[in-house]
Amino acid sequence: EHLPFKEGAVGSNPTGDTTLEKFLMAYLLFITCMFVIYIRPFSLPIWFSSVLFAFLAYILSLLSFDDIIFVFSIVTDSTVALLALILLSMSFDKLGFFAHLASFIAFKKISSFSFFLLLSILTSFVSFVFANDGAILVLTPIIYILFSNSKFFKKDKASLIFFLLCLSFLSDFASNLFIFSNLTNIITAKIFDIALLEFTFFMLAPQLFAILAFLLLAYLPFRKKLPRYLYFNAKLAGVKKKDIVFCYALLVFLLIFLFLSLLKLYISLLIASFIAFVYAFLSKKFSIVLFIKQAPFSVLAFSLGLFVVVFTLKNAGLLELLSGIFAPLKDSSLFLQIFSVGFFSAFASSFANNLPAVFLGDLALSSFNLDETQTKILAYANLLACNIGSKFTPIGSLATLLWLHSLARYGIKISFLKYIAFSFFITFFVLCASLLGLSLSVFLLV
Repeated sequence: EHLPFKEGAVGSNPTGDTTLEKFLMAYLLFITCMFVIYIRPFSLPIWFSSVLFAFLAYILSLLSFDDIIFVFSIVTDSTVALLALILLSMSFDKLGFFAHLASFIAFKKISSFSFFLLLSILTSFVSFVFANDGAILVLTPIIYILFSNSKFFKKDKASLIFFLLCLSFLSDFASNLFIFSNLTNIITAKIFDIALLEFTFFMLAPQLFAILAFLLLAYLPFRKKLPRYLYFNAKLAGVKKKDIVFCYALLVFLLIFLFLSLLKLYISLLIASFIAFVYAFLSKKFSIVLFIKQAPFSVLAFSLGLFVVVFTLKNAGLLELLSGIFAPLKDSSLFLQIFSVGFFSAFASSFANNLPAVFLGDLALSSFNLDETQTKILAYANLLACNIGSKFTPIGSLATLLWLHSLARYGIKISFLKYIAFSFFITFFVLCASLLGLSLSVFLLV
């Protein structure tokens, strides 16, 4: 009763009728869209490409207007939550809360290893509470400021790139603990009606395994290329004590509302972000114009456009195709099912973005006619793969796109090849570790 795609619902395609012409057209449109996004002819922004092909999908009758409304209804909660997180993080940033947090790691002299551990702890905490997107939005400028204030900035620029990469990857790797830690978590929890505590209960071990694997894999291969010590300017811009107290108080109340489920997730985030914005506005530290100018709305447009394009594959019979691919797994061990779903979903999310990938993966799992417990376990595997496996490519997650958007403001460019060279090894083994953690959780808890 909780599924929005039950028989006869908009977008459900209950008859399964798909002409060969529309089947080929939908897949050709999707492949062309991804090709244009990757090569970016005429330097077209990626949001324009995804929105353009979403419009073409509608013009070519590959999906109806009702289908578009259906897609938007699925992502409404997550989109509002993201906008709330953007507003909340920007407000906290203007109030100096994140500069206050950064002061804990702004040592005049600190070893690269110690800074790596402190950054990992801070990134994990912010990702848990403010989601992966929030972590990117607030920590990227903090890391840049720390290094730009160093007298060895030019010499340590390679170190800056390394720590920015660590921030980007860990923000997604550490976004599995709570439902509100990632937009994909919100979508999955909504489809399968998963409560907050139940979600955290199953995802605790996978999250710990993922973070531990990252700590080992990210530092050891690069430790010899990092300077032994980093030198920062410990005197960051001062902040008012009352502003910090306000931020801590609001954060505590937000967590209480979320864990007690007093209001819907996105409503709680929206209220908290509005209160923070009003406080910052009355303190003359924020303005509506500044928010509109700095908020990365192009990233949201890209995600929604690509979501619509990918949904045309569902109308073209993708779910039936996936059911056929995974049919032999029904009689295999749950361990094999977890890893099979995980690797397949990781590839899909890295190629076509994790938001539409997790959504279609959840729909496919719901059609396998498995028992409720087994379906939820595989939904967790699908979710872990989409959150972690999305880091294989730069377009795999919204957080990565937000990160690249933030870097562009500071004139920092990371090439596609450099990104892939860093991502492939680390992402593969972190994904394996998290799926192993999920298997262990299932063995102990189910």
